[in-house]
Amino acid sequence: MKSLADEISEDLRESAESRAQLPRLAEAGQWSPAGSKAGELRWTAAVGQAQINGGWCAIPAGMTTPPAAGSRLRLAVHHPGHAERDGRAESDVLIRHVGGRRELHGVVWPPGLLPGTLVSFSWRPGGDAILAGSELLPRPERVDELTYRHRYDIRVVVRETAPGAEQGAGVPDLSDAGWVMRTLRKLGHLSPDGSAILAEKALVRNCRELGLPQSRAGRIHPAVEDLIRERRIGRVRGSLDRNGLPSYPPRAGESRVELLRYVPKVVSIAPHPDHQQEARSPRRDHWVDGFVRRLPAGAHASAEQIEAHREAIRAAEVVDRPLRDGFTYVRRHRRAR
Repeated sequence: MKSLADEISEDLRESAESRAQLPRLAEAGQWSPAGSKAGELRWTAAVGQAQINGGWCAIPAGMTTPPAAGSRLRLAVHHPGHAERDGRAESDVLIRHVGGRRELHGVVWPPGLLPGTLVSFSWRPGGDAILAGSELLPRPERVDELTYRHRYDIRVVVRETAPGAEQGAGVPDLSDAGWVMRTLRKLGHLSPDGSAILAEKALVRNCRELGLPQSRAGRIHPAVEDLIRERRIGRVRGSLDRNGLPSYPPRAGESRVELLRYVPKVVSIAPHPDHQQEARSPRRDHWVDGFVRRLPAGAHASAEQIEAHREAIRAAEVVDRPLRDGFTYVRRHRRAR
């Protein structure tokens, strides 16, 4: 016979497994005040897709002297890249009160800004300008299918780039595996490393919450098995606390439960050679010696380039050998950096 405590524990577990666990990412994980310096207020935000699309950004709560609602400020956002393609965007923004918090509206974000990118802001109280910018990583990182060259919040990346994100608002058109991945990444409990866990028993119900048609519910569990075989997700033994929050590894004294776990694949990649050179050398013009370059398949050097190659040989600027088919010659030239 079950005790009252056992029944209550089972009720809590059933309740936890029947609903999505939504960490307070926007309030706790997305915003990081950075204090003040020389009279400036500083904070850092991981910008989401909704902010990028809508041209807005929240101001974190807790500022001692936040910008007054209704005021207009000049916002400049620097998004560094290759020297010749540095991104910078400026806009006149309106400070608005929305849902109990202040927001910047009318933001023009630099092109190429990816969801989850960390942007640091600084503002001097009473001033009319806010300066903001992202920061390049030492080496670019590939997070699943996206390459990030700037510092980012992995938790926001996992949420904001889940399958279907590129389809905008509404119910996305996804495969069965896509629905599993979307639900796990959108509704799973996130850890600081970006991994997401969700009670397996709750998966179909939570897929339905996100818009999965009832007619496809029976196809979700086979999709889970496929994803596990492909090692894109894992099945682990975790636990639930009294508030229904899952943990992995399981914690002592908590109810054991089967969890599905997604871990983002983060790979450091070598930067572009031009990027390496820019980091070592000051920006200046320089001469590039003539060289032989392979052409795309089916392409041939022009008569002028063949003659230029012969002239370079006569002038001893290149190795004395004929220009092979499929290659061309690039004359010595001056390159601006």
